[in-house]
Amino acid sequence: VTVCIDVSGSIGQEELTEFLSEVVGVAKAASEISIRRLFWSTIVDERNDEVFTRKNLRKLFAPAKNINSTGGTYISCVQEYLEKNPNKNTESLHIFLTDGFVGDHNLPKKSLIVISPNGTDEYLKGFAPTIKMNKRSRL
Repeated sequence: VTVCIDVSGSIGQEELTEFLSEVVGVAKAASEISIRRLFWSTIVDERNDEVFTRKNLRKLFAPAKNINSTGGTYISCVQEYLEKNPNKNTESLHIFLTDGFVGDHNLPKKSLIVISPNGTDEYLKGFAPTIKMNKRSRL
């Protein structure tokens, strides 16, 4: 699985933490899994292109290497990056974690879009299956 995490200007620390929690949930549900984690805004931050397995899953929450966000949102940058940097072990599904405020729609085949609780699927309807995260209650 390749997990593509939106780090554009509209994504805050709370959304980022929720996104990473969802990734860990997916990994724990599978007995064997390789998860490639990508951060993107208008480009993919190649310094943080990492693969995690059940053995090193806890490192998923470790601080990333200075996540680079250009502020804007260009979801097609992920497809462009994957074409230049393929990884056959993680191409069975591409999960996009985003608030949905994107201006373009070039997605890899086998994509699933997960929208943050305060996000919108308005701009992505019909381009890939979309799921909206539930708001979690805070203690």
